[in-house]
Formats: sequence, C-alpha cells, structure tokens
Amino acid sequence: MKIFQTRSIKVTIIRITMIFTLLLSISISSICFISFESLLKDSLQLSTSSNLQLIMNSFTSNMTDVQTLAKWCSVNYTLAKYISASENYNKKLAIDAWDRLAEEYQNNHAYYYIERIVVSNFHGKYLQTTSRGTTKATNISEFIQNASYFDTLYDAFSFRWIGLVPNDFGDSTNDRIIPIIRPIYDVSSSDKIGWVYIGVNSNIITDALKLYSIPHDSKVYLTIDQTTYLIKDNTFIETTDLDNVISTNQRNATTSIKTVRTNNGKKETLVTYQSNLDGWSLSQTLSDSMFNKQKSIYVILIFFIGGFVMLLGILLLFYLNRNINKPIARILRKMAGVAKGDFRVDPTIEWDNEFGTIGAGINKLSCDISSLIDDKIQDEKERQELEYQMLQSQINPHFLYNTLNSIKWMATIQNATGIAEMTTALSRLMKSVSKDTNQIITIENELDLLNNYFIIQNYRYGGTISLDVTVANEDLYQCQIPKFSLQPMVENAIFHGIEPKGSVGKIVISVFSENNQTITITVEDNGIGLSKDQIDTLLTAADNSSSGFFKKIGVSNVNQRIKYAFGEEYGLRFESKEGEYTKVTIVIPYKR
Repeated sequence: MKIFQTRSIKVTIIRITMIFTLLLSISISSICFISFESLLKDSLQLSTSSNLQLIMNSFTSNMTDVQTLAKWCSVNYTLAKYISASENYNKKLAIDAWDRLAEEYQNNHAYYYIERIVVSNFHGKYLQTTSRGTTKATNISEFIQNASYFDTLYDAFSFRWIGLVPNDFGDSTNDRIIPIIRPIYDVSSSDKIGWVYIGVNSNIITDALKLYSIPHDSKVYLTIDQTTYLIKDNTFIETTDLDNVISTNQRNATTSIKTVRTNNGKKETLVTYQSNLDGWSLSQTLSDSMFNKQKSIYVILIFFIGGFVMLLGILLLFYLNRNINKPIARILRKMAGVAKGDFRVDPTIEWDNEFGTIGAGINKLSCDISSLIDDKIQDEKERQELEYQMLQSQINPHFLYNTLNSIKWMATIQNATGIAEMTTALSRLMKSVSKDTNQIITIENELDLLNNYFIIQNYRYGGTISLDVTVANEDLYQCQIPKFSLQPMVENAIFHGIEPKGSVGKIVISVFSENNQTITITVEDNGIGLSKDQIDTLLTAADNSSSGFFKKIGVSNVNQRIKYAFGEEYGLRFESKEGEYTKVTIVIPYKR
C-alpha cells in the first residue's frame, strides 16, 4: 500500500504541477533575462556609438578646417610668389606674405589646435607662424625636410596620415602632434615649388573626448591608418590590443561591433566608429560596471516576474488538489473494499466527469468479478475435459506407429523390402511431425527428414527420380536451419518440374559456405522450369500450402520462416529457364 501511495495520481499531479510551474518560471525568467540583456547591450552599444560619432564629428570638423588651411597654402598666390622670388626680394613682399598667412591662420576655426605653420621652398627660405613662442625658430625648414615622414606626406596624392609623432620642433618634446605636409604649386606652371607644414596638436582629439564622461573601466582607442593608440589621462599609448579581433558585426557603413581579446585573455565588446577622414576611427570598450548596474535592475524585475509565476503555480496547485483529492480518495477506498471482497455497487463514486467514468468502471468491475467467480468452477470442468481430449489425441499417433511397425514386419517376413522401407520412412516423418516440436534443427537432421520423404516419393514414381546431396564439409552438418525447409523445395521440384516433363528427373542439392558467415543451399532440378510469373506466385504470401503430404509448408512459408528466424537479408532466390532447369538458392547464417 505504501508503494501505491507514492505513485498515486494525486502525488503525480502535485509533482507535475510543481515541476511545470518551476520550469515555466525558469523559462520565462530566462527568456526575459536574455531579452533584457540583449536589449541592454544594444542600448549601450547604440549609446556608445552615438557618443563616438559626436566626438569624431567634432574632431573631423576641426580637421576639415585644418585641411582647408593646408589647401589654401598650397595654391595661394602671395605665398607662392614669396617662396619663388629670388634672394633680392623686398621686405614688403615678405611682410605681405606673412600677414596673409597670419590672417588666414587667425581666422581658421581650428586655430587653437594648430601649433605651427611653416611655408618654405627647398632652399631654406620659409615663413612660419606659431601659437606660442619657440626656441627652435631657426633652421626650422631644414628640421622639417629631414624628418622621417616628410617624403611620405609630401609625395602623397592627397592627405596622408602617419599617426601621432613627437613634437620635435617645439619646446616640449612630450607633446604629440599630427603632421600635415602638402606641396605648394607655382601659380603659372602648376609645378611644385615648395611645401607647407602644419603641426596639429593632439589636444584636438582629447578636447573632443571631454564632451562626455568615460567610465573608469572603459577604454578608448584611436586608430590612425595602421596604428592604434590607447587614450588614457589625455595621453596616447601605442598598443596592439585591437590586433586580437575575434569577430566583427558591421552595423552600418561607419559603425561596427567587435569582440576583442585583451592581452590578459579577457574578452571585451568594442564599438568602433569610422570617421570620414580616411584611416581614422575611434573605438571604445563597453563598460562592465555600467552594464552590471543596469542589469541588476533587470534582474530584480525578472525575480518579480518569476515570483508571480510561482505564485500562480501555487494557487493552481491548491485548486487541483482540492478538486482531485476528494474523488481520488473515494475511488481508493472503493478499490480497497474490492480487494477485501466487497463487490457491492457504490453510486457515490459516479460523478459527471472523468473520475465518474472511472467509478462506473469500478462498479462494473465489481459485478464482473462476481460473475467470474461463478464461472471459475465451470472453467475448471472444461479444462479437465480438454486435458482428457488431449490425452486421446496422443493415443491416435501411437496407434498409427504401432500399425505401421506391424505392416513393416509383415512386409519384411514376406520379403517385400520396398513396402518395409517406405513404411519406415513414413513412420519417421510422422514421428518427427507429431513429437519433435523444435522449429530450428541441424542440417544433418533436415537432410534425414528429406531422405525419408524422398524414399516415399521415389517408390511412388517407380524410381524415375534421383536425389544427389553434396555437403562441402562436415562442420556444415551441425549448422542450424528451420525445420522442413528443404522438403517443400524438393516437393516443388518433383510436382512442378519433373512430373510435367514425363521423363527421368534428377534433383541436385549442394550445401556450402564461402566465407563462414553465410551458408548457401542450392536445390536444382532438370524439369520444365518456371516462368517469372510462376516464381512470383511461389514467393507470395498466398502460396501458404503445398500440394503434397505436408500442409501449410509451402515455398512462401519457408521463405517467411527463414526471414523471421534470421533476418530480412536471408531467404530464397529462384533462377529458372523454361524447358531446362529450376534452381532454388537458400541463404541462411552460419550458426552451429
């Protein structure tokens, strides 16, 4: 009874309800958490992308003004006239050129970030203007022309960026500048007659970053061409952190989301904004602190959702328990009464629901049990009568065996050896059919049964048929085969092949194994052969009996029994040529 209670419907419903509620709560919470986390990441990525875009737009605007100034210097008539003039130029030409350069410099919107402008030819003649005083005012043209990046920037078709370089021409060598060098063209011939150098202070970037607050655990990277800098405390540190990009998700033409692995092995999400300036991009890693701070709000909300679902589950559990427990308890009490022998009908357990159907079934079962008890004595009497009839059925075969033995001895006394041999074969066949219930026998026993059958048929046809059996080796005699598998094949060969031929016939049986995995048995006769339709008919389920002594052991029956016993890959195959021969191949597994 204890085991029954632990497996009751009530306990099962409670358990299933609890598990379902828990799984539902976990599923909803997980889905909400994953969705909120994804939305939170998207929000942080979008916010970071917008901030980076504002910063880069501000920087790009200033750099565009600087580029405009550089282009103006490349084609300005006054500057070109000054640097192309001979050494005997007058001071007024120099003053006009310097005033024009200073005026354009002062009027440029990016004036604050332009540390130095130098306009020079290749012979040391130059003009310069700076945002502050400098001690390196002499030979500045030679300094610039000897810089490692001069030829790269001067020969570029358009503006070329090489990154941040030390300010070798200023008082403080710790400063970083962005060098711009463009050729100055002759007004009349468009030949390159000099160059203009503009040194842009790195504050043009750091001042733009001051537009919004960067979390303490977030990193900002500036990429110029192939060089990446980590911006920290308004300083630029060249780094290879962004070389370990794991995956990239392109949001649009200017923004991409990347996953990078830092040097300490930590994975971080990197938002990159590509500037309109060729080769310039600004990147920022997402802040874990901000993400976790906002995620904690979502976690609290998810806990409320999960708690609400659990509360609904508990209420559902109380409802199911109240509406199912009472009917189950009454049904259990009735079943306990039936187990003790109380077969009275109880109308109170027949409700208008599924439990009522069960109760009605129990009441009917009680009535049926009473009827079964009454019928038990009658069944016992019938069983005894059946046993008596089975005893009688065993007498008849014994009587036949004794009679056949008497006929055999009388034939032997009268020297009729054919009758004695035929009677002995028939007796053995009948004994095998009636007493030996084994469905799987050895090939040796199967050949013995076939030999007894063939003796009878040979006498019946007056010795006009012959049987030749060849077994490849002695081990095959002990292998297994379904009982009466060969007899139907020989019977079919005699009745459908040799007998219609009307002449002497021969049946050849070969047993061999090529690979010790399967056994092949061929039964070949020299009869009239079979057509394809006849072969198909033999293998159909409708051919379930033979026309000879044994009923319901036809060719189709043999094929099915082999498949049932050993598998679908085994069975019979027919090969025949009308007017010449019929060959049946039996394939069975090599089982001893």
